[in-house]
Amino acid sequence: MIVALISGRGSNLQALLDAIAAGTLDAQIVGVFSDTLDAPALQRVDAARRWSRDAKAYAHRSDFDDELADAIAATSPDWVVCA
Repeated sequence: MIVALISGRGSNLQALLDAIAAGTLDAQIVGVFSDTLDAPALQRVDAARRWSRDAKAYAHRSDFDDELADAIAATSPDWVVCA
């Protein structure tokens, strides 16, 4: 089970999704997380696997980091990748 941290178009995320679909990567994307609300990569997975927040909207960066960490932990990933 893989969680992807993304911020942009999602070409690396798409490579993971393609490898999974082709059977060359035995994995599942369980969540895609971003600090960019409108990151195009978010559209590469269904809404149930998307999480995005504007980190600048938090009073303290640590508050955002804590919420992100909790959201990632809830998916119980084996791997967290920066994609």
